[in-house]
Amino acid sequence: MPIAEGVDIRSEPPRHRHPPREATADMVEEYQHISLAALATKYGVPVAVMRMRLEAAGATIRGRGRPRGTPSTVTTEVYRRRADAYITWVRDNAAQHPAAFTDRDAAGAAVEAWREHLLLATTSGPSAVNQSLDAVTWLYERRWSWRINATRVRRPRRGDPDVLSAVERTALARAARRRGTRDAAIIAVLLDAGARVDECARLELDEVRLTAVPLRIRLRGDSDEVREVPLPRTARALLHAWIGKRGGQPVPFWTGQQGPLRACLTWILVDVRARS
Repeated sequence: MPIAEGVDIRSEPPRHRHPPREATADMVEEYQHISLAALATKYGVPVAVMRMRLEAAGATIRGRGRPRGTPSTVTTEVYRRRADAYITWVRDNAAQHPAAFTDRDAAGAAVEAWREHLLLATTSGPSAVNQSLDAVTWLYERRWSWRINATRVRRPRRGDPDVLSAVERTALARAARRRGTRDAAIIAVLLDAGARVDECARLELDEVRLTAVPLRIRLRGDSDEVREVPLPRTARALLHAWIGKRGGQPVPFWTGQQGPLRACLTWILVDVRARS
């Protein structure tokens, strides 16, 4: 598979034993793709000398000595590793993304799927995921001149309120319904009743009072704190559907194929949130 063919971001340039006394047209062209330091190293001259020669030849020196938008040597190496990881992942999932390197739309879909993979199947944080997305979009832009608009991971700031917008709530509820009856009911308890994750995990069948007026559920916290909260009618149907599916067995309220879900509830929430 001709993946990233022609894009060489890993090889070091050879050094010239007899550097030219002035910047040539080839050197000016090279400066558009590599840093000033790398160019000076290649031709065996100090950085200050290379800067003066490029300026004399009419080249514009930007930033810290490299063209704007050109990654540094360290960043290039990090990009190379992350681009290699993406290429390997695409090869391993070629059945789902056969045109990731031949069609622009398919490439965008593959990048979004890879983003989801990094969030769910790895321990990568928001910064690492965003850097991986930068590396892949840079690869596509250099090799195929495709501008891929990848959805970046939002990094929470200190002091930001932990509240979902109306659009995010709707997307989260829809994603939960796609996963099934149980997960839709879990998200309904968390969103509509304002339950904490630990309170939702401790929920028992006799604490769900769907026949009361108004509809209420009883939530228990860490220190045996008990509170009753109203439940909107929109959540009633979802909980009724889950109770009908699970049957009238005693505690715990949330069950799966291998038993109680108390330890897995957080992972379900993370997965639903990532898919929304």
